[in-house]
Amino acid sequence: MLKKFTMTTMAAAIALTGMTAAPVQANNNQDFAKFLLGAAAIIAISQASKNNKAEPRHERHAHTKTPHVSPHRPDPRKRPTYARIDPLPAQCLTQFHTSKGVERYFGSYCLQKTYDDYRKLPQKCETTIWSSRGKREVFSPRCLKDNGFEL
Repeated sequence: MLKKFTMTTMAAAIALTGMTAAPVQANNNQDFAKFLLGAAAIIAISQASKNNKAEPRHERHAHTKTPHVSPHRPDPRKRPTYARIDPLPAQCLTQFHTSKGVERYFGSYCLQKTYDDYRKLPQKCETTIWSSRGKREVFSPRCLKDNGFEL
């Protein structure tokens, strides 16, 4: 837009100057000064249009690609220090009949007996449920998985 405006103004200035200008007379200092000012204005306008071309349209930013992490899988780089690579014993993952229906949990008693690093399990994952056989201490599989334990 600015380029078109500048070019139109410059073309109009040149056209009007050519029609109305009288031949330059060296003996008249005022006319010669007006001529120099007009020439300087034309040069300034042309330089402005050249500088307008040199400006970059968009700045480029370096984009870093972040890895996609599923909301249901923990980011392996953020694995807690207490997390183990050994999977939790499958025989401890049992079904419990609760008021919400059948749900699967890791039984706390089973994990105490079969999992060597039971004390390293996060306490925030341990919960109490009421099943058909009464009150049970269990661990949530999703919580354990989110905290870096393999099921």
